[in-house]
Amino acid sequence: MTATCQQRPHHQGERLDSTSKSADMLTVEQAAQRLGTQVRFIRRLVAERRIRFYKVGKYVRFHPDDLTAYIEQGRVEAIHPVLTYQKGTHAYV
Repeated sequence: MTATCQQRPHHQGERLDSTSKSADMLTVEQAAQRLGTQVRFIRRLVAERRIRFYKVGKYVRFHPDDLTAYIEQGRVEAIHPVLTYQKGTHAYV
């Protein structure tokens, strides 16, 4: 007797679907180069699930838009404090 088994999504990442072209996907090495980091850092991001990635068989791939989104998540807006002089002391407002 054979049982049919539904394919469950793998917990290590999303599966590549037909809307994402595999030719556009980046390897771990290419993602590291694009972010200006070491490969080890990218692998750590994947292990900690801090970056979106796709599984293509046993390989990990990244969509360029997901790398851009990761960069945007880390964006910190600049503040422009105004140095004022009040009652003999300098203060930032």
